[in-house]
Amino acid sequence: MTTDDVDAGHTLWPALARRDEALVSAEIGVQMAIFLLAVGGNGLVLGMLVAMSRSKDLGRMYTMIGHLSCADLFVAMFNLLPQVLCTFVDHIQ
Repeated sequence: MTTDDVDAGHTLWPALARRDEALVSAEIGVQMAIFLLAVGGNGLVLGMLVAMSRSKDLGRMYTMIGHLSCADLFVAMFNLLPQVLCTFVDHIQ
């Protein structure tokens, strides 16, 4: 195995060089749907918690739900979104 073989990865794994375009499009669509549902759903939960906190003090359970929702938003922003962008950029090239 030479340096040229490593640089041109398609010579080592020819199946990776060709990808089904319909499958890539479906993958991007599913990833975007998951991202939008995660951001929309957790944004709705946080919005409801903020609205509830204005009228009364929230208990421990609501605080935990807020923290879980924030953690889920961080996962969506820093894991799902870069994955979607990388898949999309690879699809364009």
